[in-house]
Amino acid sequence: MEIDMETPIRFLRANGTSPYRGYEWPLPNGKPGDWVTWEGDLGCGVGGLFACKPEHAVHWIDARAFVFEPAAGTEHFEEDTKFCCRKARLVREFDTWNAQTQRLLACEFAEAVLPIFEKAHPKDTRPRECIAVSRRFAFGEATAAARAAARDAAGAAAWDAAGDAAGDAARDAAWDAARAAAGDAAGAAAWAAAWDAAGDAARDAQSHLLMRVLYDDGSWLQEQREKL
Repeated sequence: MEIDMETPIRFLRANGTSPYRGYEWPLPNGKPGDWVTWEGDLGCGVGGLFACKPEHAVHWIDARAFVFEPAAGTEHFEEDTKFCCRKARLVREFDTWNAQTQRLLACEFAEAVLPIFEKAHPKDTRPRECIAVSRRFAFGEATAAARAAARDAAGAAAWDAAGDAAGDAARDAAWDAARAAAGDAAGAAAWAAAWDAAGDAARDAQSHLLMRVLYDDGSWLQEQREKL
């Protein structure tokens, strides 16, 4: 499936509500959801129907993801990572965004910053082993007990790194591995240590990887399996 970098994306909680206002969106079910209209003032910090620009999707990541369609000619604006309009609907849900791919993406995010930890602690393999176990768990090839043990080991590595000259970046890299094992891609693990360690370039790379997952034709998932 070709990646669409123009159409806004709307992330929602598992129950289909907005993570900020708790609004319950009309969800698509074989056909697009009903149109929603915002009647009040439009603006950031004021109100409207919000979605994210694809290139900034990692800022908005949550449990469920949908194609967001603004109505033709609707009043709208774009600011920073946000797209906001007065009338819109959710066209379809990305079935590629699920517990398995969320965990695998968390592994990718954690793995990307793991060199920060390993540079400071070259002999400590606990975070890397944690990511490997979490990836296997995503494919049903590791037990929950093994995952929990790996998560705890990575957490212990993070605590060990916290008190030395490695600094916050190494500690956070280890914590990201632990979060990946917890399957928390829709939460803190999605905001990998690269947020502080590498800035805009890392966040852009994460957003583009997230879009690849959403529009996956099966090739990304196959690549993940080949990493086992």
